[in-house]
Order: sequence, then C-alpha cells, then structure tokens
Amino acid sequence: MEPIFLTQAPGRTVGPGRGPFAVLLLFCMALALCGCRTPAEYRQEADKTARQIIAEKQQEALGKTEPFSIERPKDILRRRLLEEQELQYSSEASLGTDRLEPIEHWPEADYPRAESSPDAEIPIEPNQPLKLSLIDALQIGARNSDEYQSRKEDVFRAAFALDVERNEFRNFFVSRISSAISADTTEGIGRSDARAEQDTSATARIDRTLKNGASLSAALAVDLANLLTQGGSSTIRLAADPSVSIPLLRGSGRHIVTEPLTQAERQVIYTIW
Repeated sequence: MEPIFLTQAPGRTVGPGRGPFAVLLLFCMALALCGCRTPAEYRQEADKTARQIIAEKQQEALGKTEPFSIERPKDILRRRLLEEQELQYSSEASLGTDRLEPIEHWPEADYPRAESSPDAEIPIEPNQPLKLSLIDALQIGARNSDEYQSRKEDVFRAAFALDVERNEFRNFFVSRISSAISADTTEGIGRSDARAEQDTSATARIDRTLKNGASLSAALAVDLANLLTQGGSSTIRLAADPSVSIPLLRGSGRHIVTEPLTQAERQVIYTIW
C-alpha cells in the first residue's frame, strides 16, 4: 500500500478536503458499531438465516412450506405423566434440563425458549390409564424420537453450511482504528524535557469475491490525529490500495468456483427429503 501525501502551506488547513475525510471517519465508526454484537444477537441472526434457507428449500423440494423448529418443547407427554399422575422419578433431570440449576456464565438467561407441544392438548386424568388412538401414538412417538430429532438437526446444520458457502460471495467490510503513543524521557546535557508523540490512524477495507473467481479489494487509510487536529503539519497522510485478482488457469471458471456452493444448495434439499 503506497502512501499518498497531500501538501498544504504550513499553518493552514485543507478546506475542500475535509468533507471526504469526515465521511471516511463516520464510515469507519459505523462499521465498528456494526461489529459490536453480543453472542446472543449473532446466534439469533444465524437461526433466522437458517430458517429462511429451510423455508426456501422446502418450497423447492416439496412445493410447500411447513413450520420447522429443532427446539424441544417442555410440556411433552412423558413429563406431564410424571407430574400430573405423581409417578416416581429419580431426579429433576428426569423432567427436563430446564429443571436443573443454571450453570454459571450461561450466555442467555431465557434460552432455550419454552416451546409448546401438541401433547399438551391430550387430557390426563389422575390415577387413570391413558388411552391413545393409533394416530396419536404414532405422532407422539415421532415427536419424542431421538432419531427424528437428530434428522431435524441435520437439516439445520445443512442450512448453516449453505449460509457459510454463500458468505464466500458477499461483501466483507473491515474497519480499524489504531493509536500508538511513544515517549522519550532520556536526559541529555542541558536537557531535561520529555517528549511524547501519538500516531492515530483509521483504515476501512472492503473485499468481494465474484462467482467467476475474480477478487475485488479496496482499502483506504488516513492519519486520523492529523486530520482531526489540523495542527502544524504540512501534510495529510492518505493511503489507498485498490486491487483486482483474476485467476486465469487454476481455479478459474464459474462452474469451478461455485461448485462448493452448488453442492451445499443440493445438500439441504437432500437432507429435507
């Protein structure tokens, strides 16, 4: 990245050039704020994206969409039988993980959230045998099957993998603000002063990979301290670095570059089937 120097007369500020620099500063600050998210917010965004992908692939594979969730409900029939008919169980863990003491530093207080089960509509009478129809027994067995739950989680993992592959062809924004302070406290002959210097810079960068294999990149860096103070210096340090990379032999061609994405798209449909 080669620096570009904009010169000005000593003691004078650059009038027209301050506008673009201010925009750059605001842009860097906005990117920095966008990256300040909690783990819970990142998880919620990932879950939302996965559900959107599943709904899209359900329509493509089945011609319709259905509600989909991997959250296990708390009011399952087994738990209701234990509680409402006062049956014996060994510990609170037999009723569900929500009855256990929360571990320290759990990232989300209300996660996993409570889900309602269709089993809650089945009437249970104390000290009376429970009678189920064949259809009810099959549905209850499916909803409480570990194998069925594992298959649903496979669909969710396939949706996550597809989102990772799609992410390879999105815009990547990176912003960074760095500051360094250096001090010279040595004493020489006839000198007892201390000098301190501060270097503050801001960098904004964007990267994008196209489906034909070309990579685009652009970066802009500026001496932030000199820009804000406008004091004394006769130069404003500005560095720009645009670049384009196009593969000609190895890794070239749209069908080669997008092959992992194509396989990930198909895998979600296969898993739903």
